Amino acid sequence: MAKYSREDVAALAVHMKREQQQVRPIAFLTGAGCSLLADIPLASGLVQRFKVKFPDKDLPEDYGACMAKLSLAERNDVLVPILQAAKVNWAQIALACLLKAGWIGRVLTFNFDNVLARACGLNGLYPAIYDFGVAPANTFDHIVTPSILHLHGQGSGLAMMNSTNEMQAHADKLKPLFDDTMRHMGLVILGYSGGDPSFGALAATASNHNQHWWCSHDEEPAEHVRKLLLSFPPDRHLGGVAADVFLIELARELECFPPVLFTEYEQHLLNELEPVVDFPPDAGGSILVDMRARLQHAIVSKPEKTDFNQLLLEGKWDELVGLEASATSDSEKDAVAWAYTLQGVALADRARAANSPALFTEAGEKYAAALVLKPYSYAALNNWGNALGGQARATGDLTYFIKAEAMYEAAVRIKPDSYEALTNWGGVVADHAKALKDATLFTKAFGKFRAVLAIKPDFQPAHFNWAVALIDSASFTGNSSHFQEAIEKLEAALAIKPDDHDALNYWGIALDGLARATGNLTHFNEAITKLKAALAIKPDFPEALNNWGNALAHIAQVANRSELYIDACEKYDAAIAIKPTYSEAHYNWGNALARRAVAARNLEFFIEAGEKYRAALAIEPNFHGALDHWCIALYAIAKFEPNAKALRKQLMVAHAAEARFRLGSYSLACALTLANCSDKARVQLEQCLASGTLPIAYEMETNEDLASLRALDWFRALLNARRAQEKS
Repeated sequence: MAKYSREDVAALAVHMKREQQQVRPIAFLTGAGCSLLADIPLASGLVQRFKVKFPDKDLPEDYGACMAKLSLAERNDVLVPILQAAKVNWAQIALACLLKAGWIGRVLTFNFDNVLARACGLNGLYPAIYDFGVAPANTFDHIVTPSILHLHGQGSGLAMMNSTNEMQAHADKLKPLFDDTMRHMGLVILGYSGGDPSFGALAATASNHNQHWWCSHDEEPAEHVRKLLLSFPPDRHLGGVAADVFLIELARELECFPPVLFTEYEQHLLNELEPVVDFPPDAGGSILVDMRARLQHAIVSKPEKTDFNQLLLEGKWDELVGLEASATSDSEKDAVAWAYTLQGVALADRARAANSPALFTEAGEKYAAALVLKPYSYAALNNWGNALGGQARATGDLTYFIKAEAMYEAAVRIKPDSYEALTNWGGVVADHAKALKDATLFTKAFGKFRAVLAIKPDFQPAHFNWAVALIDSASFTGNSSHFQEAIEKLEAALAIKPDDHDALNYWGIALDGLARATGNLTHFNEAITKLKAALAIKPDFPEALNNWGNALAHIAQVANRSELYIDACEKYDAAIAIKPTYSEAHYNWGNALARRAVAARNLEFFIEAGEKYRAALAIEPNFHGALDHWCIALYAIAKFEPNAKALRKQLMVAHAAEARFRLGSYSLACALTLANCSDKARVQLEQCLASGTLPIAYEMETNEDLASLRALDWFRALLNARRAQEKS
């Protein structure tokens, strides 16, 4: 599922307009994601707060199980201060706008906080509030519109459903409310992961109705949500939804944002004073009469002037940018700078979706324009860094990584505790390190992720990205401890986000690498288990299938079980069926076939391998490894059948390919060794040593392709020379 688009927001708005015309305002069901930016942590974050508060209790990572081990007083010790200190975030303000305008009739919420009620108050709206944690009902004629219904209780109420058992016992009591709501209203589910016992009640009810939308933060929802979505119309799942941004976009589409408070505050205050009895009471007081008159005068005498902030709140970025020349005050320039920045963000999103260097360049131009107006804009610098990193990945020009680093460095100087910029910085350094195979850069990247977790220990992307960097580092340094460290980081990432299929996929990669480094076959089986778990969450996950194929091929190689190459090829085939342009899967398929050819001494498998390498090159013409291995396959074919006329033309191509490796080809040396051409292999390896392209000594000592060379004096001398290079 791709990230939702503006067209998806417009389609939902059209439906809401249609329903309102029929006097059927829709309902929203909200979860913790709608209060995240109000400084109320998600369930995983709350668990970490409890662990810090009660370190002696050995609390489990699961939220419901964690709550079960705490008394009500202990829960309140952590929850009440968080709820009392909560801010009012824009997701709740936009919801309040939609409630006030009549687009929404009910908001059902699993949240304990009163942030939505406060947001409604800022909007001059005071909806009815029902606490189903204390008083669940079976009849609903008494529920008025608009209303807020707290499903698990309120922070200031008599009960809060926290533990798994409490939520389970309460779940059946919510079914009648879910049924009534979906029977009479469309339902939009937002900011809710479905990871609690109430999900079963919701799912059982939702399958009986079809007027509902599921808006998930992840583009690919968890498996239990995926199953529910089978009962939804195909266009009713919106992925990649951040609640605050999404609800603002929806409220703008329905022309009820921003609230009057932020654009015409005198009128807002006048409206709020309208029903207030005058003062002094019962004495014919006139204080409020005078106040209302002064407010009315301020409204009437207010000069006609373009309100830059209102245009920004309304999302009219193009109009704001067009007013740049007339922006004179700092606040007006700031508004235009924000418009440029937000235009840049939109362009960068499109660039990532299309892998378009041109759009990344346009985004950079927007950020540059923002910085002219606001030189110390953290947002422009951080987002420009993101765009430059995207440009490096899209073009292969590594200088963009260096430019991105400069942007993040400037952003962090402005905001030293910015874990987002530090995480992004670590990401581009790690990508740069991978491209250059530079251990020093990897160490620098690890330092950035370490700094992030010192600021925000539960920031899942830092754990995940650190793990990926460790895996990439281990893959070329031979430091197997990095695979083990990566596994620890992935465990931490999955404790925060248990349904992260990417984390499970990389855990499989780390275990596969650890198995190859240590020779422990158990790790291969563990890797396959993790990859299966990733595919259980996301069945159409070509990367996991490709990595499963790699694990099987590695078992076949290490355990001398050539029949597993057949299973590996099936996984590559399945990956390519999902993603035909997956060049790496074509390449790995070719490698498995080549290994099988060596094991079976079967010419046909080499010919098939050559076809897979050619397919990879058709997709990615500069895929050096595929060209390298195609050359290897052709040499091996030539060794098996040196007089085969049909191979003559391909051999010419092979020699042309070899010319590209005039400084030496390590892979070609491996192939020549397999083909019993050790003299030619020696030439290739010595050329690699001279040009600095020879892998580390560890790789050559453990590469089974070179096993027949290890007893030769010249090969031992080569290894010693490579070790000397490594030390220097």
